[in-house]
Amino acid sequence: MATINGHLAIGRPSLRLNEMLAGFGDRGLFRTVCQSDYSTALADIGALLFAAVSPCLEGTLDTRDTDAVNPGLQPDCTVSDIEAPDTDAQVETAIPRCHMIDQDHPDRAGAPACWWVARNAAACATETQLELRVEREGAAAPNTTVRVSCATAPS
Repeated sequence: MATINGHLAIGRPSLRLNEMLAGFGDRGLFRTVCQSDYSTALADIGALLFAAVSPCLEGTLDTRDTDAVNPGLQPDCTVSDIEAPDTDAQVETAIPRCHMIDQDHPDRAGAPACWWVARNAAACATETQLELRVEREGAAAPNTTVRVSCATAPS
């Protein structure tokens, strides 16, 4: 029980909802409504949303360089644009890896888009601290998402 705006409020436990959210691992969020201030819950929701759209690469990524001739780190990843995802009109287009002038400067070499990774410890509080960057000739088509798949570290 809690008092909200001078009124007694009673919250009932959402056991089945909590069980469902547990299936999402660290992507699920369960907070109580039995409080007079929701600022912490809203901040938690914001952090979760930021992580969901963050360009930071997560997980046990294999960080071995697959192309020692190309400057910078070249992890074993595939990247693609997906237009109209989850519809009958879905189109997936592979995005090639950027040729690098140096470790921080990509060259699209005439491609409409290319990708590369950069270390970004300030923005990426992940195991790898790597940020995916996609260089484009122009903006991506409306309703386009980027799919990234990387090799995991050997166990």
